Amino acid sequence: MPTPRAYAGAAVSAGEIFVIGGINKDGLLSVNEGYLPELDNGLDNPWEKAVSMPDERSAMGVISVVDNIYVIGGKTGEGGRFPSFIYITADETWQNFEVPSDNQWSHLGLELVGKRLFVLGGENSGELTDQTMAYQAIYSVSIPVIIK
Repeated sequence: MPTPRAYAGAAVSAGEIFVIGGINKDGLLSVNEGYLPELDNGLDNPWEKAVSMPDERSAMGVISVVDNIYVIGGKTGEGGRFPSFIYITADETWQNFEVPSDNQWSHLGLELVGKRLFVLGGENSGELTDQTMAYQAIYSVSIPVIIK
């Protein structure tokens, strides 16, 4: 991995492993690097730089949902609420999205069950927590088809 770090998040999208954020001796990171396993043959460099997160953070929940990467919570070095993000890998852009928590939630578990993301445990506003939060991540839309 090009950038040494701890407390980073990782997720797979379209066969590429993305390692996002974290912390190292220089401080919090926003760096996003992709690893392509098929290039790890000793001849090619399997790592590539991807678009960095809009802010620096570590200890966040990271998960891939339909080849988009969700980043929820984390430590930013600043108190208060901060946005969660979706990394759209197809066009390499970051978008904010709202989650129902007003607190700074870090060191959390994050998992997709059905259409919902579940945030589990961790540290919420500086205190260990046993809380669980659910967020609707996938929506179904019915489109009528008219046949003539």
